[in-house]
Amino acid sequence: MTDDFERSLRETLRSEAQEVRNVPGTVTAGIQSRIGRRSLMAVRLAAVAVPLALVAILGYNAYQLGPGKAKGPVGPASTASATAEPASPEPSAAATPQPPFACSTATTGGNSGVVGQLVAVRAAHQTGFDRVTFEFSSASMPQYDLTLQPNTNFTTDASGMPVTLAGTTGMRIHFPMSTGQGSYAGSTNLKANLDALKEVYQLGDFERVLTWGLGIQGPACYRVMELTGPTRLVIDLAVSPAVSPSPVTSPSPAKAPEPVLPADVAGAQRVALGLFVADPSLPGHWYPCSNANNWAACPLSATVKARLADLTSRGYFGDAGGCGEEYISGTQNGLFNAPKVLSAVAGGNGRVTVVIQRGPSQPDLTAVMTKENGTWLASDLASGTGPTASIFSTKPNC
Repeated sequence: MTDDFERSLRETLRSEAQEVRNVPGTVTAGIQSRIGRRSLMAVRLAAVAVPLALVAILGYNAYQLGPGKAKGPVGPASTASATAEPASPEPSAAATPQPPFACSTATTGGNSGVVGQLVAVRAAHQTGFDRVTFEFSSASMPQYDLTLQPNTNFTTDASGMPVTLAGTTGMRIHFPMSTGQGSYAGSTNLKANLDALKEVYQLGDFERVLTWGLGIQGPACYRVMELTGPTRLVIDLAVSPAVSPSPVTSPSPAKAPEPVLPADVAGAQRVALGLFVADPSLPGHWYPCSNANNWAACPLSATVKARLADLTSRGYFGDAGGCGEEYISGTQNGLFNAPKVLSAVAGGNGRVTVVIQRGPSQPDLTAVMTKENGTWLASDLASGTGPTASIFSTKPNC
């Protein structure tokens, strides 16, 4: 009985010792000394040795799992740490100065010599305003002009079909040397339905004359920004602040809306006739205003001047393969009949369309007069009628 018991005890202790690696030598020696002793008091040895072995094992485990000890297999200490450093904050971009909102009826800008290629149109709400963005692939901003009108009734280019947009106020955006053909694949009728901006509609894209219309709710006070990288024309429409309850007992009287002054039709008509100059050396003879210094003496917008200069440089009005006629007079030698105004009609956008009779054999000349900084200037010219009448057509009428 005693030998069997001791044999069983040795196997048990050996098995326990194998479960624990790197047991301190003092503990191992103590256990082995107790195993090696043969005592007649086997029962006492068992009663003492088993608890002692268990205490040693538990104590060593506690030592390994104590404060500062890693859980898991014991191995050599690591000299490198993988401590994550806090991320550095992104540098804050300097705030881009933004112009104030204005309620002017017309705005022009861009570069007259740039041919614009539209690639995207976007509309979104921002805090305090609604934004519409026209993005171009050109390196700089093409020529544009913006005109407000007291309604949302527009006429589409080329077809002449009427269209009415959502909202109460309209804005016509004209890009005289731009197109979206072959580059713009987005919607031509964006139902924005924002606080101020209700609809964005393409009115025409014909022979490199691009026109869009905006349907706006309420009075239209806006600001315009030309941004780069990529080239973008940004139009922000101010949103009227919502009326909130106020403890004021007597409300202030509402401000009456400012009346819309009628266009100076007579003034526009008089300036349009300035496209022709009476010849002081030959009574009854008129010639077009001088093209010297880029038509400096002519009542033309910068856009029309640039278009005339472009066509002239390409020999469009020359004899060899061209019209063979000067554009404004429609002749080679001037007019022998006094030019006279057949009609002058004011539009809702503040422009005046003046039709001038040049003579019995020449088609009539139409000048769309627009006020820029208080001065009437022709923002478009058209010889005769039809889709190629405008000077901005790919091949304008002669």
